[in-house]
Amino acid sequence: MSENESYIKFGISSCGWTPVIVPGRGGFTYRNDADGHLMEHTFRTVNTFINNMARVRTFDEIGPNETYVTVDEKLLEMRFTKAMPFEENKSETYAFVNDEAYRVTNTGYVYKKIEFLHQLAYKVLRKPTYGMLPVEMNDGSGQTFINLSDGKIMKERFEAVDNFREHPDLLSVMAFVKKHDGELVFIDKEGKFYTKDAIENKAMYFKVYGMLNEAKKEGTYEKTLRWLKKNWELDDEVFFGVDTNDLRQVTDVVCGPLDSEEDYEDLEAKLVRITVLNFGNGLRALAVNGSESEFTIFKGDKKIAQTSTSPIGSFEDSGFFLCRMKDGTCRFMNGDGEYCFDVYGEHADGFYHGFARIHKKDGTFDFMDRTGSPLGLKLSDATGFIYEDGGQLLAEVKFKGSDKWCFINTKGQVVETNIIGVRADLEELEEAGYFDDDEDDDYIE
Repeated sequence: MSENESYIKFGISSCGWTPVIVPGRGGFTYRNDADGHLMEHTFRTVNTFINNMARVRTFDEIGPNETYVTVDEKLLEMRFTKAMPFEENKSETYAFVNDEAYRVTNTGYVYKKIEFLHQLAYKVLRKPTYGMLPVEMNDGSGQTFINLSDGKIMKERFEAVDNFREHPDLLSVMAFVKKHDGELVFIDKEGKFYTKDAIENKAMYFKVYGMLNEAKKEGTYEKTLRWLKKNWELDDEVFFGVDTNDLRQVTDVVCGPLDSEEDYEDLEAKLVRITVLNFGNGLRALAVNGSESEFTIFKGDKKIAQTSTSPIGSFEDSGFFLCRMKDGTCRFMNGDGEYCFDVYGEHADGFYHGFARIHKKDGTFDFMDRTGSPLGLKLSDATGFIYEDGGQLLAEVKFKGSDKWCFINTKGQVVETNIIGVRADLEELEEAGYFDDDEDDDYIE
Protein backbone atom coordinates (compact mmCIF):
# COMPACT_ATOMS: atom_id res chain seq x y z
CA MET A 1 0.00 0.00 0.00
CA SER A 2 1.32 3.41 -0.95
CA GLU A 3 1.38 5.99 1.82
CA ASN A 4 0.25 8.56 -0.79
CA GLU A 5 -2.99 6.83 -1.69
CA SER A 6 -5.86 9.28 -1.94
CA TYR A 7 -9.10 8.54 -0.11
CA ILE A 8 -12.48 10.05 0.64
CA LYS A 9 -14.04 9.81 4.09
CA PHE A 10 -17.67 8.79 3.96
CA GLY A 11 -18.56 7.08 7.24
CA ILE A 12 -18.50 7.57 11.01
CA SER A 13 -15.32 6.91 12.96
CA SER A 14 -15.61 4.13 15.52
CA CYS A 15 -13.17 1.92 17.43
CA GLY A 16 -10.28 3.92 15.97
CA TRP A 17 -11.18 3.36 12.30
CA THR A 18 -12.98 5.53 9.74
CA PRO A 19 -14.56 4.05 6.57
CA VAL A 20 -13.10 5.54 3.39
CA ILE A 21 -13.37 5.19 -0.38
CA VAL A 22 -10.06 4.61 -2.18
CA PRO A 23 -10.57 5.57 -5.85
CA GLY A 24 -7.25 4.03 -6.88
CA ARG A 25 -8.36 0.62 -5.59
CA GLY A 26 -11.90 0.81 -6.87
CA GLY A 27 -13.35 -0.02 -3.48
CA PHE A 28 -13.58 0.72 0.24
CA THR A 29 -11.32 0.26 3.24
CA TYR A 30 -10.64 1.84 6.66
CA ARG A 31 -8.28 4.61 7.77
CA ASN A 32 -6.63 4.38 11.17
CA ASP A 33 -7.50 7.46 13.23
CA ALA A 34 -4.22 7.36 15.18
CA ASP A 35 -1.55 7.24 12.46
CA GLY A 36 -3.57 7.69 9.26
CA HIS A 37 -2.58 4.43 7.54
CA LEU A 38 -5.09 2.54 5.39
CA MET A 39 -5.89 -1.13 5.80
CA GLU A 40 -4.38 -3.35 3.12
CA HIS A 41 -7.74 -5.03 2.50
CA THR A 42 -10.10 -3.62 -0.12
CA PHE A 43 -13.83 -4.29 0.12
CA ARG A 44 -16.90 -4.03 -2.07
CA THR A 45 -18.86 -2.47 0.84
CA VAL A 46 -18.06 -1.63 4.46
CA ASN A 47 -19.89 -0.78 7.70
CA THR A 48 -18.97 1.16 10.81
CA PHE A 49 -17.05 -0.78 13.48
CA ILE A 50 -19.20 -1.96 16.40
CA ASN A 51 -17.63 -3.62 19.42
CA ASN A 52 -14.27 -4.04 17.59
CA MET A 53 -15.77 -5.74 14.52
CA ALA A 54 -17.04 -4.46 11.18
CA ARG A 55 -19.17 -6.25 8.60
CA VAL A 56 -17.81 -6.09 5.05
CA ARG A 57 -18.49 -7.50 1.59
CA THR A 58 -15.52 -8.81 -0.35
CA PHE A 59 -14.87 -8.97 -4.09
CA ASP A 60 -15.32 -12.76 -4.19
CA GLU A 61 -17.07 -13.50 -7.48
CA ILE A 62 -18.24 -17.03 -6.63
CA GLY A 63 -20.05 -18.04 -3.47
CA PRO A 64 -20.74 -16.01 -0.31
CA ASN A 65 -18.99 -12.66 0.06
CA GLU A 66 -19.95 -11.28 3.48
CA THR A 67 -17.58 -11.49 6.43
CA TYR A 68 -15.95 -9.43 9.22
CA VAL A 69 -12.74 -7.52 9.81
CA THR A 70 -11.30 -6.88 13.30
CA VAL A 71 -9.75 -3.72 14.72
CA ASP A 72 -6.43 -5.60 14.48
CA GLU A 73 -6.93 -5.66 10.68
CA LYS A 74 -7.61 -9.40 10.62
CA LEU A 75 -9.99 -10.38 7.83
CA LEU A 76 -11.91 -13.55 8.66
CA GLU A 77 -11.27 -16.35 6.19
CA MET A 78 -14.83 -17.65 6.30
CA ARG A 79 -17.42 -16.10 3.98
CA PHE A 80 -21.14 -15.92 4.75
CA THR A 81 -24.28 -15.40 2.71
CA LYS A 82 -25.48 -13.13 5.52
CA ALA A 83 -23.37 -11.62 8.31
CA MET A 84 -25.38 -10.05 11.12
CA PRO A 85 -24.16 -6.87 12.88
CA PHE A 86 -22.59 -6.81 16.33
CA GLU A 87 -24.33 -4.92 19.12
CA GLU A 88 -22.74 -2.64 21.68
CA ASN A 89 -21.52 -4.52 24.77
CA LYS A 90 -22.20 -7.94 23.18
CA SER A 91 -19.20 -10.12 22.45
CA GLU A 92 -20.75 -12.27 19.74
CA THR A 93 -23.26 -12.34 16.91
CA TYR A 94 -24.35 -14.89 14.33
CA ALA A 95 -23.86 -15.32 10.59
CA PHE A 96 -25.29 -17.66 7.97
CA VAL A 97 -24.12 -19.79 5.09
CA ASN A 98 -27.46 -20.40 3.42
CA ASP A 99 -29.50 -22.16 6.16
CA GLU A 100 -26.54 -22.98 8.41
CA ALA A 101 -25.84 -20.60 11.27
CA TYR A 102 -22.55 -19.87 13.05
CA ARG A 103 -21.52 -17.87 16.10
CA VAL A 104 -18.89 -15.17 15.55
CA THR A 105 -17.03 -13.53 18.44
CA ASN A 106 -15.67 -9.98 18.47
CA THR A 107 -12.16 -11.44 18.53
CA GLY A 108 -12.72 -13.01 15.11
CA TYR A 109 -13.41 -16.59 16.18
CA VAL A 110 -16.08 -18.59 14.34
CA TYR A 111 -17.42 -21.65 16.10
CA LYS A 112 -20.09 -24.34 16.14
CA LYS A 113 -23.16 -24.16 13.98
CA ILE A 114 -26.43 -23.33 15.69
CA GLU A 115 -29.98 -24.17 14.67
CA PHE A 116 -32.01 -21.13 13.69
CA LEU A 117 -35.49 -20.07 12.74
CA HIS A 118 -34.86 -20.56 9.01
CA GLN A 119 -33.33 -24.00 9.31
CA LEU A 120 -36.84 -25.47 9.69
CA ALA A 121 -35.60 -28.52 11.61
CA TYR A 122 -38.85 -28.52 13.53
CA LYS A 123 -42.60 -28.06 13.43
CA VAL A 124 -44.07 -24.92 14.96
CA LEU A 125 -46.69 -25.85 17.58
CA ARG A 126 -48.36 -22.55 18.46
CA LYS A 127 -47.94 -18.81 18.21
CA PRO A 128 -45.02 -17.39 20.21
CA THR A 129 -45.55 -15.67 23.56
CA TYR A 130 -42.98 -13.45 25.29
CA GLY A 131 -40.59 -14.01 22.38
CA MET A 132 -40.52 -17.81 22.85
CA LEU A 133 -41.77 -20.02 20.00
CA PRO A 134 -42.90 -23.57 21.02
CA VAL A 135 -41.70 -26.17 18.49
CA GLU A 136 -41.40 -29.94 18.03
CA MET A 137 -38.06 -31.13 16.64
CA ASN A 138 -38.19 -33.19 13.44
CA ASP A 139 -35.46 -35.54 14.70
CA GLY A 140 -37.87 -37.06 17.23
CA SER A 141 -36.02 -35.67 20.26
CA GLY A 142 -39.12 -33.89 21.57
CA GLN A 143 -40.53 -30.40 22.02
CA THR A 144 -38.72 -27.22 23.07
CA PHE A 145 -38.61 -23.44 22.44
CA ILE A 146 -36.87 -21.04 20.07
CA ASN A 147 -35.92 -17.62 21.46
CA LEU A 148 -36.97 -15.27 18.63
CA SER A 149 -34.68 -12.49 19.85
CA ASP A 150 -31.50 -14.40 18.94
CA GLY A 151 -32.67 -17.55 17.13
CA LYS A 152 -31.32 -19.93 19.77
CA ILE A 153 -33.09 -23.25 20.21
CA MET A 154 -33.28 -24.27 23.85
CA LYS A 155 -31.05 -27.33 24.28
CA GLU A 156 -33.45 -29.21 26.57
CA ARG A 157 -36.09 -31.45 24.97
CA PHE A 158 -39.45 -32.35 26.50
CA GLU A 159 -42.40 -34.65 25.95
CA ALA A 160 -44.72 -31.60 25.85
CA VAL A 161 -44.45 -27.84 26.31
CA ASP A 162 -46.96 -25.10 27.03
CA ASN A 163 -46.61 -21.38 26.19
CA PHE A 164 -44.69 -18.91 28.34
CA ARG A 165 -46.90 -16.85 30.66
CA GLU A 166 -46.55 -14.20 33.34
CA HIS A 167 -46.12 -15.13 36.99
CA PRO A 168 -48.57 -13.74 39.48
CA ASP A 169 -45.76 -11.64 40.96
CA LEU A 170 -45.31 -9.99 37.50
CA LEU A 171 -41.52 -10.28 37.77
CA SER A 172 -40.82 -13.04 35.27
CA VAL A 173 -42.35 -15.48 32.81
CA MET A 174 -42.26 -19.28 32.79
CA ALA A 175 -43.79 -22.20 30.91
CA PHE A 176 -45.17 -25.55 31.97
CA VAL A 177 -43.17 -28.41 30.43
CA LYS A 178 -43.44 -32.18 30.78
CA LYS A 179 -40.06 -33.93 30.85
CA HIS A 180 -39.52 -37.27 29.15
CA ASP A 181 -39.60 -39.01 32.53
CA GLY A 182 -43.13 -37.70 33.04
CA GLU A 183 -42.28 -34.98 35.57
CA LEU A 184 -44.19 -31.71 35.11
CA VAL A 185 -42.08 -28.66 35.95
CA PHE A 186 -41.72 -24.97 35.21
CA ILE A 187 -38.90 -23.61 33.04
CA ASP A 188 -37.73 -20.02 32.56
CA LYS A 189 -36.41 -18.45 29.34
CA GLU A 190 -32.83 -19.30 30.33
CA GLY A 191 -33.71 -22.99 30.61
CA LYS A 192 -33.67 -23.20 34.43
CA PHE A 193 -36.09 -25.74 35.95
CA TYR A 194 -38.36 -25.14 38.90
CA THR A 195 -39.75 -28.44 40.21
CA LYS A 196 -42.38 -29.17 42.85
CA ASP A 197 -39.62 -30.55 45.05
CA ALA A 198 -37.45 -27.46 44.60
CA ILE A 199 -40.24 -24.96 45.31
CA GLU A 200 -42.26 -24.89 48.48
CA ASN A 201 -45.92 -25.73 47.99
CA LYS A 202 -47.08 -22.15 48.53
CA ALA A 203 -44.84 -20.80 45.78
CA MET A 204 -45.88 -23.57 43.38
CA TYR A 205 -49.53 -22.92 44.20
CA PHE A 206 -49.06 -19.21 43.41
CA LYS A 207 -47.42 -20.01 40.06
CA VAL A 208 -50.10 -22.49 38.95
CA TYR A 209 -52.91 -20.17 40.08
CA GLY A 210 -51.27 -17.22 38.33
CA MET A 211 -50.87 -19.06 35.06
CA LEU A 212 -54.45 -20.32 35.12
CA ASN A 213 -55.59 -16.77 35.85
CA GLU A 214 -53.56 -15.47 32.89
CA ALA A 215 -54.96 -18.20 30.63
CA LYS A 216 -58.52 -17.25 31.64
CA LYS A 217 -57.86 -13.63 30.60
CA GLU A 218 -56.40 -14.86 27.29
CA GLY A 219 -59.40 -17.11 26.60
CA THR A 220 -57.28 -20.30 26.64
CA TYR A 221 -58.31 -21.52 30.09
CA GLU A 222 -60.06 -24.73 28.98
CA LYS A 223 -57.09 -25.91 26.95
CA THR A 224 -54.67 -24.94 29.72
CA LEU A 225 -56.68 -27.02 32.18
CA ARG A 226 -56.82 -29.91 29.70
CA TRP A 227 -53.05 -29.69 29.27
CA LEU A 228 -52.55 -29.81 33.05
CA LYS A 229 -54.85 -32.80 33.46
CA LYS A 230 -53.06 -34.78 30.76
CA ASN A 231 -49.47 -33.95 31.65
CA TRP A 232 -49.86 -34.01 35.41
CA GLU A 233 -51.77 -37.28 34.99
CA LEU A 234 -54.84 -36.06 36.86
CA ASP A 235 -57.89 -38.27 36.33
CA ASP A 236 -61.33 -36.70 35.96
CA GLU A 237 -62.29 -38.43 39.20
CA VAL A 238 -60.11 -36.10 41.25
CA PHE A 239 -62.17 -33.19 39.94
CA PHE A 240 -65.50 -34.77 40.98
CA GLY A 241 -67.59 -32.10 42.67
CA VAL A 242 -65.06 -29.37 41.77
CA ASP A 243 -66.23 -26.22 40.02
CA THR A 244 -63.60 -26.12 37.25
CA ASN A 245 -64.31 -22.43 36.67
CA ASP A 246 -63.21 -21.67 40.24
CA LEU A 247 -59.44 -21.13 40.13
CA ARG A 248 -59.05 -21.76 43.86
CA GLN A 249 -60.83 -25.12 43.73
CA VAL A 250 -58.88 -26.22 40.64
CA THR A 251 -55.50 -25.19 42.05
CA ASP A 252 -56.35 -26.92 45.35
CA VAL A 253 -56.73 -30.16 43.37
CA VAL A 254 -53.58 -29.66 41.27
CA CYS A 255 -51.21 -28.51 44.03
CA GLY A 256 -52.98 -29.31 47.27
CA PRO A 257 -54.67 -26.65 49.41
CA LEU A 258 -52.74 -23.88 51.12
CA ASP A 259 -52.17 -24.09 54.86
CA SER A 260 -54.31 -21.14 55.95
CA GLU A 261 -56.71 -18.41 54.88
CA GLU A 262 -53.85 -15.95 55.38
CA ASP A 263 -52.01 -17.70 52.54
CA TYR A 264 -55.02 -17.24 50.26
CA GLU A 265 -55.19 -13.56 51.23
CA ASP A 266 -51.49 -13.29 50.43
CA LEU A 267 -52.22 -14.77 46.99
CA GLU A 268 -54.92 -12.17 46.32
CA ALA A 269 -52.56 -9.43 47.46
CA LYS A 270 -49.96 -10.61 44.95
CA LEU A 271 -52.46 -10.74 42.11
CA VAL A 272 -53.76 -7.26 42.94
CA ARG A 273 -50.77 -5.11 43.75
CA ILE A 274 -49.65 -1.54 43.21
CA THR A 275 -46.92 -0.91 40.64
CA VAL A 276 -45.01 2.37 40.52
CA LEU A 277 -43.07 3.38 37.41
CA ASN A 278 -40.75 6.38 37.62
CA PHE A 279 -39.92 8.17 34.37
CA GLY A 280 -37.87 11.09 35.67
CA ASN A 281 -38.74 14.76 35.32
CA GLY A 282 -41.16 14.30 38.22
CA LEU A 283 -43.34 11.88 36.23
CA ARG A 284 -44.49 8.60 37.69
CA ALA A 285 -47.23 6.08 36.91
CA LEU A 286 -49.19 4.13 39.52
CA ALA A 287 -51.19 1.02 38.69
CA VAL A 288 -53.33 -1.52 40.45
CA ASN A 289 -52.98 -4.77 38.50
CA GLY A 290 -56.17 -6.78 38.63
CA SER A 291 -58.20 -8.21 35.80
CA GLU A 292 -57.39 -5.06 33.82
CA SER A 293 -54.44 -2.80 34.59
CA GLU A 294 -55.04 0.95 34.75
CA PHE A 295 -52.16 3.39 35.11
CA THR A 296 -52.64 6.83 36.59
CA ILE A 297 -49.85 9.23 35.62
CA PHE A 298 -48.74 11.96 38.03
CA LYS A 299 -46.42 14.91 37.67
CA GLY A 300 -45.43 15.64 41.22
CA ASP A 301 -48.68 15.23 43.13
CA LYS A 302 -50.92 16.27 40.25
CA LYS A 303 -52.85 13.63 38.30
CA ILE A 304 -52.40 14.37 34.61
CA ALA A 305 -53.49 11.24 32.69
CA GLN A 306 -55.17 7.85 32.88
CA THR A 307 -54.04 4.98 30.62
CA SER A 308 -55.22 1.41 30.20
CA THR A 309 -51.72 -0.09 30.01
CA SER A 310 -48.21 0.76 31.09
CA PRO A 311 -46.72 3.85 29.39
CA ILE A 312 -44.36 2.83 26.59
CA GLY A 313 -41.14 4.40 25.37
CA SER A 314 -37.90 5.92 26.54
CA PHE A 315 -37.11 9.52 27.38
CA GLU A 316 -33.49 8.77 26.51
CA ASP A 317 -34.47 7.85 22.96
CA SER A 318 -37.06 10.47 22.16
CA GLY A 319 -38.22 12.61 25.08
CA PHE A 320 -41.73 11.11 24.83
CA PHE A 321 -43.59 8.07 26.01
CA LEU A 322 -46.76 6.57 24.64
CA CYS A 323 -49.99 6.44 26.67
CA ARG A 324 -52.71 3.99 25.73
CA MET A 325 -55.84 5.83 26.82
CA LYS A 326 -58.96 4.31 28.39
CA ASP A 327 -60.94 5.00 25.19
CA GLY A 328 -58.48 2.85 23.19
CA THR A 329 -56.60 5.68 21.51
CA CYS A 330 -52.91 6.51 21.93
CA ARG A 331 -51.27 9.80 22.85
CA PHE A 332 -47.63 10.83 23.22
CA MET A 333 -46.62 12.72 26.37
CA ASN A 334 -43.47 14.77 26.91
CA GLY A 335 -41.43 15.21 30.07
CA ASP A 336 -43.69 18.06 31.22
CA GLY A 337 -46.74 15.81 31.17
CA GLU A 338 -48.12 17.53 28.08
CA TYR A 339 -49.76 15.64 25.22
CA CYS A 340 -48.08 16.18 21.87
CA PHE A 341 -48.86 15.45 18.24
CA ASP A 342 -52.12 13.87 17.08
CA VAL A 343 -54.39 11.20 18.58
CA TYR A 344 -53.52 7.77 17.18
CA GLY A 345 -55.14 4.35 17.03
CA GLU A 346 -54.63 1.54 19.52
CA HIS A 347 -51.74 -0.09 17.65
CA ALA A 348 -49.30 2.81 17.83
CA ASP A 349 -45.86 2.10 19.35
CA GLY A 350 -43.36 4.09 21.39
CA PHE A 351 -40.26 5.67 19.87
CA TYR A 352 -37.42 3.37 18.92
CA HIS A 353 -34.21 4.66 17.29
CA GLY A 354 -35.89 8.05 16.95
CA PHE A 355 -39.01 6.87 15.12
CA ALA A 356 -42.46 5.83 16.34
CA ARG A 357 -44.90 3.64 14.47
CA ILE A 358 -48.27 5.42 14.39
CA HIS A 359 -51.73 3.99 13.73
CA LYS A 360 -53.71 6.53 11.71
CA LYS A 361 -57.43 7.19 11.69
CA ASP A 362 -57.84 5.49 8.30
CA GLY A 363 -56.48 2.26 9.81
CA THR A 364 -53.10 2.38 8.08
CA PHE A 365 -49.67 2.69 9.70
CA ASP A 366 -46.91 5.24 9.24
CA PHE A 367 -43.77 6.41 11.07
CA MET A 368 -43.02 9.81 12.56
CA ASP A 369 -39.82 11.36 13.87
CA ARG A 370 -39.28 13.27 17.13
CA THR A 371 -40.69 16.46 15.60
CA GLY A 372 -43.99 14.73 14.85
CA SER A 373 -43.35 14.72 11.09
CA PRO A 374 -44.71 11.55 9.40
CA LEU A 375 -42.98 9.80 6.51
CA GLY A 376 -46.26 9.92 4.56
CA LEU A 377 -46.70 6.17 4.06
CA LYS A 378 -49.80 3.99 3.94
CA LEU A 379 -48.87 0.65 5.46
CA SER A 380 -51.15 -2.24 6.37
CA ASP A 381 -48.55 -3.55 8.86
CA ALA A 382 -45.01 -2.76 9.99
CA THR A 383 -42.32 -3.50 12.53
CA GLY A 384 -40.28 -0.72 14.10
CA PHE A 385 -36.82 0.16 12.76
CA ILE A 386 -35.37 -2.96 14.35
CA TYR A 387 -33.08 -4.04 11.49
CA GLU A 388 -29.73 -2.64 10.38
CA ASP A 389 -27.92 -3.20 7.12
CA GLY A 390 -25.17 -1.25 5.43
CA GLY A 391 -25.15 1.31 8.22
CA GLN A 392 -28.82 2.23 7.83
CA LEU A 393 -31.84 1.37 9.97
CA LEU A 394 -34.59 -0.64 8.29
CA ALA A 395 -38.18 -1.58 9.10
CA GLU A 396 -40.07 -4.56 7.70
CA VAL A 397 -43.35 -3.27 6.23
CA LYS A 398 -46.29 -4.22 4.08
CA PHE A 399 -47.81 -1.44 1.96
CA LYS A 400 -51.58 -1.08 1.78
CA GLY A 401 -52.89 -3.09 -1.16
CA SER A 402 -49.83 -5.35 -1.29
CA ASP A 403 -49.46 -8.88 0.08
CA LYS A 404 -45.65 -8.74 0.14
CA TRP A 405 -43.32 -7.71 2.96
CA CYS A 406 -40.40 -5.44 2.09
CA PHE A 407 -37.86 -3.20 3.84
CA ILE A 408 -37.77 0.60 4.04
CA ASN A 409 -35.16 3.01 5.39
CA THR A 410 -35.85 5.97 7.68
CA LYS A 411 -36.67 8.11 4.63
CA GLY A 412 -39.51 5.76 3.71
CA GLN A 413 -37.65 4.42 0.66
CA VAL A 414 -37.88 0.74 -0.27
CA VAL A 415 -34.42 -0.83 -0.21
CA GLU A 416 -32.94 -4.14 -1.34
CA THR A 417 -31.32 -6.17 1.44
CA ASN A 418 -30.28 -9.72 2.23
CA ILE A 419 -31.83 -9.50 5.70
CA ILE A 420 -34.15 -12.38 6.56
CA GLY A 421 -37.38 -10.79 7.80
CA VAL A 422 -38.98 -12.55 10.75
CA ARG A 423 -42.47 -11.18 10.08
CA ALA A 424 -42.54 -12.50 6.52
CA ASP A 425 -41.32 -15.91 7.66
CA LEU A 426 -43.88 -16.19 10.48
CA GLU A 427 -46.62 -15.19 8.05
CA GLU A 428 -45.56 -17.97 5.67
CA LEU A 429 -45.68 -20.46 8.55
CA GLU A 430 -49.15 -19.22 9.52
CA GLU A 431 -50.38 -19.56 5.94
CA ALA A 432 -48.97 -23.10 5.90
CA GLY A 433 -51.26 -23.96 8.82
CA TYR A 434 -48.72 -24.02 11.64
CA PHE A 435 -50.89 -21.67 13.71
CA ASP A 436 -54.25 -23.29 13.09
CA ASP A 437 -56.29 -22.09 16.07
CA ASP A 438 -59.11 -24.51 15.23
CA GLU A 439 -56.95 -27.60 15.62
CA ASP A 440 -58.36 -29.75 18.41
CA ASP A 441 -55.23 -30.94 20.22
CA ASP A 442 -53.97 -31.21 23.76
CA TYR A 443 -51.77 -28.13 23.65
CA ILE A 444 -52.28 -24.53 24.55
CA GLU A 445 -52.85 -22.10 21.70
